[in-house]
Amino acid sequence: DAICAVVYDSIRIVMSDLPEAKFTPDPKEGCNPHEVTFTDESTIRVGSVVRWDWSFGDGNTSSEQNPTHKYLKPGTYSVKLMVRSNANCAHEITDHVTSHIVPKAGFIPDPELVLVSSPVINFVNKTGNETPGLKWVWNFGDHMTQGGGSSGEKNPVYRYQDTGRYLVWMWAINEHGCKDSLSREVVVMPDVLVFVPSAFSPNGEGPEDNDVFKAH
Repeated sequence: DAICAVVYDSIRIVMSDLPEAKFTPDPKEGCNPHEVTFTDESTIRVGSVVRWDWSFGDGNTSSEQNPTHKYLKPGTYSVKLMVRSNANCAHEITDHVTSHIVPKAGFIPDPELVLVSSPVINFVNKTGNETPGLKWVWNFGDHMTQGGGSSGEKNPVYRYQDTGRYLVWMWAINEHGCKDSLSREVVVMPDVLVFVPSAFSPNGEGPEDNDVFKAH
């Protein structure tokens, strides 16, 4: 009988570790424009991470390990990081960052100039990018006035106590802490008093100067 020889062969199998993608965005929430620093915290047990592919959710990408990116429009963005090891093993993770809208402070004093005998000014709020939790802080510029000088109303009405030029400030602050401010000047003028001279006699009698009355 024929004797068959037993032939042996072998193959070497190399198992590479899978990297674990991880990163931290700082700050994760902010006011637009919102600049975020992304810190890579990816790990691998054996081997090394050699490649980072970032997608910031607004169409921009990066291959840096720890990139910084500025979001120019408000919104919530899905940020993806894919890491690759020296053995070309890859892992991807997704997180989110939020860029909050910023209010645009605006107001009109109505009127901007008043007399001290009627020193009431209506402040018409023209703030843009209004959100449900938006609040206002007003300073009417007359810090020395007892019991006055500020308001938290949306459209305050304010009575000044004395003549002068006052710089009015308004701060608009939303529920995310994003804020904007604006200042405008208002003027409170003294009343104009006209005294009619008792020597005024426009009847052609007496001195010629008494026939004409002029207000200066």
